[in-house]
Amino acid sequence: MEAANKGYDKAQYRLGFIYKNGLGIGLGVEKDLEKGLYWYKKAASQGHCKSQYSLRFCYINGIGIHKDTKKGVKLYIKSNPQKKAMLRLNML
Repeated sequence: MEAANKGYDKAQYRLGFIYKNGLGIGLGVEKDLEKGLYWYKKAASQGHCKSQYSLRFCYINGIGIHKDTKKGVKLYIKSNPQKKAMLRLNML
């Protein structure tokens, strides 16, 4: 938690994953989608690809957040630079 609070994107991603999936029950951390998404967003805003990809999944499927396919697709493209390049080639 300390590393996530200090702004380390990998720690923020891991904390988001733990909260979203309820994997910290033995550690005193209950499943909490709101907190999980909060940490995913923090890490995603720093360019952390796994967080962007995980957040994309939540937006597309409406998991803990209002379903928003457009935001999900944008995050997918951000998290996958190769896909972004392929989309640009298809637009030529």
